[in-house]
Amino acid sequence: MKKSILFFAMILSFSFLLCASAYAVGGGQLQKRGIMGMHCISRWEMFKFIKNLDITDEQKDALKALKEETDNQTEALSTQIVELQDQMTDTFLAAEIDNATAESQIDAMLALQTQIADIILHAELKAVQILTAEQRVMILDMVNQLRECADSQHGWRGIKKPAYFSLLMPEKAL
Repeated sequence: MKKSILFFAMILSFSFLLCASAYAVGGGQLQKRGIMGMHCISRWEMFKFIKNLDITDEQKDALKALKEETDNQTEALSTQIVELQDQMTDTFLAAEIDNATAESQIDAMLALQTQIADIILHAELKAVQILTAEQRVMILDMVNQLRECADSQHGWRGIKKPAYFSLLMPEKAL
């Protein structure tokens, strides 16, 4: 159960930061849109942030390659999760519930989620190592800005760790 919650929190943090960069408009004013509801930065602010990071062509290439590698590693696992979710629905909602099958499916789901979390977290570690110390400081400053804003909206409390990777990887930003 803890692994499932960790995976959910991680996905939620990625979603929050991606939505903040993708949908926020209005010159920095909070806007109601997306999964998390309130957003703390505008598209313009995100554009300026990415531009000020001054990511080199070599860094862009390395980050793009890392994203492709990560996507390739998680694609098959994601497909397996979708298939297993369908099987679990059938098992959990059957007229007669087979507890042994259900427990086996739960264990398999946790194993798949753990594998994806492992791949994503290691990719995140590799991504920040591609950056300079100054770039990481700039990202940390942006994350802290997002935390402060979201804290005022009670949106960040359930998220213990920011997703640096999503700040680096929006396709349109690179």
